Amino acid sequence: MLRSPFSELLPRRWRQSLWLQRLLVTQNLAFSLFTRAYLGAVLIHYAKRWSEPEYTLLFLGIFLVSLVNFRELVTFTAGNLTVILVESDGFPRLANHTNLALFVGIFVTTALVTSAIRKERFPEPLIVNSLRAMALVLYFYVGFHKINEGFLTLNSSCTTWFHDRIERTLFDGATIIPELIREISPVTLIAMDLSVVALLLFPRTWLWGLFVALPIHLYVSLSGFTDFSAMMHAIMLLFLPPRFWQVLRLRPELNRMFMRSMAIYAIGIVIYVTYSGLAHHHWYLQQEQITTYLGLFYNFLVLELALVVVYVMMRGHRSSLKGAIGIGSNTWQLWNKYHVVFPLLVFVWGAFPYLFGAQTSFTMFSNLVTERERQNHLLVNTKLTKIIDFEEDLVSIGLIYSQSRPPARYDIQGYLLPMSEFKYLASISTKDPADPITLDISLGGNEMHIDHLGLSKFARRPVSSYFLTFRQIDPYGVSKCRW
Repeated sequence: MLRSPFSELLPRRWRQSLWLQRLLVTQNLAFSLFTRAYLGAVLIHYAKRWSEPEYTLLFLGIFLVSLVNFRELVTFTAGNLTVILVESDGFPRLANHTNLALFVGIFVTTALVTSAIRKERFPEPLIVNSLRAMALVLYFYVGFHKINEGFLTLNSSCTTWFHDRIERTLFDGATIIPELIREISPVTLIAMDLSVVALLLFPRTWLWGLFVALPIHLYVSLSGFTDFSAMMHAIMLLFLPPRFWQVLRLRPELNRMFMRSMAIYAIGIVIYVTYSGLAHHHWYLQQEQITTYLGLFYNFLVLELALVVVYVMMRGHRSSLKGAIGIGSNTWQLWNKYHVVFPLLVFVWGAFPYLFGAQTSFTMFSNLVTERERQNHLLVNTKLTKIIDFEEDLVSIGLIYSQSRPPARYDIQGYLLPMSEFKYLASISTKDPADPITLDISLGGNEMHIDHLGLSKFARRPVSSYFLTFRQIDPYGVSKCRW
């Protein structure tokens, strides 16, 4: 039964094991579709910027193999293991969706290993229910983090940033979006994010929750962030109501239509990868243009799939479903205490800004500020909620004299940094005596000159940097829109 190149690497005795086949093969159509869509989302993550082509090509191979061996979960397992191996070294200094993919990979691999030790089936109910609950946590934080003064102020709001980018990349800077839309966007987006949470709580309103979430992800994708949207779209397949799968089971013609739509989606992902590679290495377009065009193309794929879902539900509305058992409808609704462990850990991670002041824990495009001297959330006073205030000791970065810069993704000259973050940057800075990083800093009101940052007394990586990361702090102005 196990026929992929990955499973062929297993000893023949293992391949013929009925227990191993139960562990690595699913008969659940919805779960099969989810695993393929999720692998496609990870492929989009690596293909979008094409900065690591070797990983893009590796995941392209995994994705293509997964389509050939449809019911097999070997490729899903291989993809999650690859994410762990590739991304673990960069944790926690990864994009929000990359940290999320790493968390999912660790969770799925742990669940698989546990089932293998117990010689049980692949733990589909555990994974499905945990990912559903994780989606609720994500949508909650995406909305809750935005309840702050910076996001609700048009001049600084991330919604304005999104509008400006779309006008710049698609309309050559022309003013297309009406002023009224700009004014109501912050409040509307918060309301939509939190409405998705409420609607996805109950199976009867799952479909409505998906339709509210759809325009959010379409707009995010149009701005170039297809990787996060694709990941959430994969999880959305797990929220399609049981009646949808019952209709597919009873109406073969609708089942064929939906499967063709999923095939178009899969082929579209391959085209997405091809275009990204050509655009980066042969057409030499600007990065912003590439990601916007990719997002536009991806939106067509998602809209086509969404329209097919609506059509299937409408055509199946009058179908006789009496006595039909939806694929997975019984199993997936069984919850137990272990299903809340993973989403609870994700919830704690998302609370890090309020507990430690960390700024990359699902704070995506929220304008959230949790600094010692300045905090802007309207409901939470982060000065009272922090367990450890890493911003008690702030380093002011003065002039950097050398051509080399501290290895940060952002400019730090003229900004403040928590000592924890400054020590981390110093610890990974160059140790080459011939290429020193020389700069001035101010610490506790005292001015200091550092001749070689990588060899200074600050170049000792603190334990906190393995779990927390901080952005630079602007001593002036309002909170900026940052990913």
